[in-house]
Amino acid sequence: MQDAINWAGHIVVIHPLWLGGQPALLRALFEQVFRYDFVRAEPGNRRSQKILKGKTAHVVATMRMPAFLYRWQQGAFGVRSLEQSLFHYAGVKPVCRTLIGSVDQLSDNRRRQWLRRLQEAGAAGR
Repeated sequence: MQDAINWAGHIVVIHPLWLGGQPALLRALFEQVFRYDFVRAEPGNRRSQKILKGKTAHVVATMRMPAFLYRWQQGAFGVRSLEQSLFHYAGVKPVCRTLIGSVDQLSDNRRRQWLRRLQEAGAAGR
């Protein structure tokens, strides 16, 4: 996974919202992949070079609740944590965010629109 991230110029993470953040297995993957020696030139030095600097990312979170409620009531804390504590710390920016709410109520047409929109964003590297 580290080799794939080093190779990539743009990182896309798509996950369902689980208890306000990422599912446990995804968090465990991040914990193993984004170790200090992978993201910083000098692991103990917070001012050392950010190894992933120059890369960009896009975080897509799907959820059953309306996305505006997640942003408004909860401040999108789970997604912001991923952006700030993981990607920005490693030097990845900008980090784009897409929240797709009420997924259990989306029509087939609306699902296709979302997929097309995300495919276009991925092709453009944003």
